[in-house]
Amino acid sequence: MKDAGRLAHAGQISMSHSNRHKLVYRRLEEFCKKMGRQDMALEQFDRQMIHELELFFRTDCRLSVNTTAKMMSMVRKGILWAYRCGIILTNPFSTYRIKKEESQKQYLNRQEIIRIMGKRLDIPRLASIRDIFIFS
Repeated sequence: MKDAGRLAHAGQISMSHSNRHKLVYRRLEEFCKKMGRQDMALEQFDRQMIHELELFFRTDCRLSVNTTAKMMSMVRKGILWAYRCGIILTNPFSTYRIKKEESQKQYLNRQEIIRIMGKRLDIPRLASIRDIFIFS
């Protein structure tokens, strides 16, 4: 995970992407602790483990279906990389399908925008962010 931070500082990936990597890593550490392990070998990552990880994200972490899908996607990318490099011999994600739900985008109404525009902010940086947001 240090690599994600270094890539972000080098401008190769965004800071938010780096933070997502760190969050997934922390969640995987929590999952290992819950399973009574300090770490998990890649060979132990099978279809059953994928199911248990998804269940952990949904129940213990209380994540929505779409947030769980994003987390599982990042885990899948790591496992797929290990598979392509020959570190593991089988791809446990080969038959796994990430489930997503359609989400409804909610837009601000006119009163909400006016309220944001009228908000007095003492910190200049936050005032600039507000103005950029309103302009966009």
